Amino acid sequence: MPVVASIVKCKKCDFEIRSDWKYCPNCGDKIVCVGKYSVCKKAGS
Repeated sequence: MPVVASIVKCKKCDFEIRSDWKYCPNCGDKIVCVGKYSVCKKAGS
């Protein structure tokens, strides 16, 4: 069963990232708690 991740925006640079990533690929900010990020859409939909 595949993991369903959400698409969230990085708080630091507003880049759209997957909620299961550990770092933002755009600015390098560490993703500490997904709960503080706003969900944009579900990945794969």
